[in-house]
Amino acid sequence: MNSRRTHTVVVMALVALLALGVVMSSCDLIFEPEDSVRFYKVRVDSIAVTPSQPHDGDTLRIAFFGTVGGNTCHSFSHFGVRREDHRLDITVWGKERLGDIMCGDAMVFLEGREYTVHPLVVGELLIVVHQPDCTTLEESVQVSASGRSATPN
Repeated sequence: MNSRRTHTVVVMALVALLALGVVMSSCDLIFEPEDSVRFYKVRVDSIAVTPSQPHDGDTLRIAFFGTVGGNTCHSFSHFGVRREDHRLDITVWGKERLGDIMCGDAMVFLEGREYTVHPLVVGELLIVVHQPDCTTLEESVQVSASGRSATPN
């Protein structure tokens, strides 16, 4: 019985080492020290919501427009979202690479980057975009009952 337990422990250790080797050799992993990037709120100039008259079975698409940064060290990072039935609070986050690196001299834009919302609740949906200066950009859409099965838009 003791040799069986030892065998199991050895096998588990080998599997763990193999898994660690696979993870460490993955080309998709990028290890960045925490101080090599800075996250910041992106100022959103405008949004476009489609469909403009959504039904509760639809998927709402919100396209964001604005400037992410003044050079190629800036990039879109993620959407920070808090959702309630009739309110959607969104913050757009950018990321800047820091340190002794070369950055291209080009503006970086959101270019209609989309956030999708599904399912929708019947009634008015207030979309609140939080800006870096603590102001908000707001738009509301009226969600109607579909009375039919959902169709993609």
